[in-house]
Amino acid sequence: MIDISHFLANELRLWQIYLKVLMNHVQQPYPGEVLLLRTRGQPLLSSLEDDFCWGKLAQRGVQATVIPGSHENIFMEPNVRTLAKELGFSLAHAQKGK
Repeated sequence: MIDISHFLANELRLWQIYLKVLMNHVQQPYPGEVLLLRTRGQPLLSSLEDDFCWGKLAQRGVQATVIPGSHENIFMEPNVRTLAKELGFSLAHAQKGK
């Protein structure tokens, strides 16, 4: 349960929009490859696959790379440096393929 009294009005509105979109979303196959940059912060007994279930949708597969940090601090130093580095490598690789 979430106590919504702790949310500001604009935050609550964003959550309402997010939940509406989530309920109406229909998964469809994606014809390309997915790059998944993930942290080790997945709980041991999580029901998610190592590829966070993208393999079921990405028709050309999933390239998963584990980077340091957690969901909460991936955009903070020093973890954001590794994230930026991996994104740079991936974008350069994608540009070569064109």
